[in-house]
Amino acid sequence: MTQDEFDKLRSGHQHTLIDFLKAELGLGFAFASRGNTENALKAIHATERFIDEVEDSVARREISEELEKLKSQVSSGSKPNP
Repeated sequence: MTQDEFDKLRSGHQHTLIDFLKAELGLGFAFASRGNTENALKAIHATERFIDEVEDSVARREISEELEKLKSQVSSGSKPNP
């Protein structure tokens, strides 16, 4: 495998990871807004498990911010404003 091929694979992996984490957070918010705390917590745990693998600092910060919002929403038991 050439370095170029490796870099393309790594970039693809990062893109997929970021998409996964954003989708997981979206599900977490959906579950939380419906009062399904158990599944919202699963989304939080999955995000926490993989967030450190995100190499892009901007993407990692954005995901971290959304994660904190979700944690706050779940802990307060509140639903987001429409």
